Amino acid sequence: MFTAPTSVFDLGSIGEALARLTSRAGRAAPSVIRSRPRVSLPRDMDLLDAGAEYSSDGKLEYLWYRVRMHKEHGDEERFWAVKLHILTFIPEEERSKGTVLPTMRKVLKGLYNAGIQPVILFAGIFDPPIGVVQCYGVKSEGSTLKDAAASAEKEMVALMGVMANFQQIQLEPPDIEISRWLTNAFARMPFVSVAVGHPDPRDEGAKGLGFSEDTTAKAPLTLQQNEMVMRAFADRRQEFLFEILPVPVNTRDIYRVQEEVAQRASIWVSKVHFTR
Repeated sequence: MFTAPTSVFDLGSIGEALARLTSRAGRAAPSVIRSRPRVSLPRDMDLLDAGAEYSSDGKLEYLWYRVRMHKEHGDEERFWAVKLHILTFIPEEERSKGTVLPTMRKVLKGLYNAGIQPVILFAGIFDPPIGVVQCYGVKSEGSTLKDAAASAEKEMVALMGVMANFQQIQLEPPDIEISRWLTNAFARMPFVSVAVGHPDPRDEGAKGLGFSEDTTAKAPLTLQQNEMVMRAFADRRQEFLFEILPVPVNTRDIYRVQEEVAQRASIWVSKVHFTR
């Protein structure tokens, strides 16, 4: 759910292959999209206003939004404050460690236990020629902008604390140039896709379902799907904004979903092993 810090992307054969695939998909996509029926989604909120606050030295303090939430008991206006920091440095030895994913799971667990909602942004900025930018931050809300901003400040301190699990990495607020690009990207990018659920990158194959031992072989960390997609965009110098919004889920709901998945998976496992 939460993507670990990675190194600067090296454009290679994977990016070239994906670029060709995306180019083909782009030519075929319009007919596929037009043939799909329009989905009616509930209107659960309205964006009323938005802006950004900067420090005296030109660094982003936070992005803010005023929204109207449509709930069962009536409408409610709230303020959101999003505080972001950019990953500016990660040691070479930290990139190559095989413990990156377990470390990020610890980060996620700490944020979950603290009730903090993290925000992760990956931006491909090629005009101006900056490159791929990784942002980590928090989203807080309140009845007033002052309350939301104060809460975001406290939660950002907690995020910086858990991110210290990655030794010697450096995070700092984005400057005005990057902040304005991020703000404009939400307004001017015409194509948006929303996915509910985000597969967790794994360093091992599936376990516990009784399959052959080949499925438990180590998988290269470089095959993370997010990085492959970003390599393709970067190879074509196509600007993009990839946003991940992890939302805490009640433990009881997690257990219920795991139980349902186990019940459904057991049917297929029994068919593989020819058992009832």
